[in-house]
Amino acid sequence: TKFGKPSKEEWELQSVSFAPDAEAVVLYKSVDVAYTISGAFSALGSGGEGSLDDTPMAASGVNKYVSPEGTNMMYDVKVRTKILKDSGTGYAALDILSFSDEKDMNMRDEFYEMSVVVLSNVDGKVKKRKVTNANIKDERIDRYYSMRHVRVPDVKAGDIIEYQYKLFSNRISYIYDTQLQESIPVLYSKCKMEIPYILQFNVNKPEIPNVIATATLGQTLIQSPNNDRQLPR
Repeated sequence: TKFGKPSKEEWELQSVSFAPDAEAVVLYKSVDVAYTISGAFSALGSGGEGSLDDTPMAASGVNKYVSPEGTNMMYDVKVRTKILKDSGTGYAALDILSFSDEKDMNMRDEFYEMSVVVLSNVDGKVKKRKVTNANIKDERIDRYYSMRHVRVPDVKAGDIIEYQYKLFSNRISYIYDTQLQESIPVLYSKCKMEIPYILQFNVNKPEIPNVIATATLGQTLIQSPNNDRQLPR
């Protein structure tokens, strides 16, 4: 899926076969989660450093850990939604939950590169309209969480809305749930997470027949301080 250029099939889609009364549909949704580790891998109690190539146990026999300082996560989210009926224009709205400690400035998720674009097909020509920051508001809902409200004005049936944003988080031991399904039909949804092997999570694998979960061993890219070399590990 190339954002900014919906396919011919997406423009021609007027209803969903398995939900004919649906007022809107999510055509595509992807969530990519990646870690960046600026600090070193350390061995608890040994005073030494570990590396990604080592075994999970340090030389002294104690478990290694990743220091929270200098370690962060980035969520890269892309969503493409189409309004099928004029009564479904409310589904153009988007609400995004984020962690925001009211007292600790260092424990707050941050949004980057947020872009919301409305695409309309007028007489065979695609017109693009960017939603301004005036339609994006943040609301604190309690001491620890905030909600970002995105409202898209002047939407009509047939319009396609593309949402893109990145969410930066330094809570390395917590991963937001990914909602594969919504209150409206979802034609395609995926989540990809790249997690350093030294961080171990319990994973609840989906048991829905048309949801596939796979895991592979990848590589971690080590960058030098001056970015003059990159070594895969």
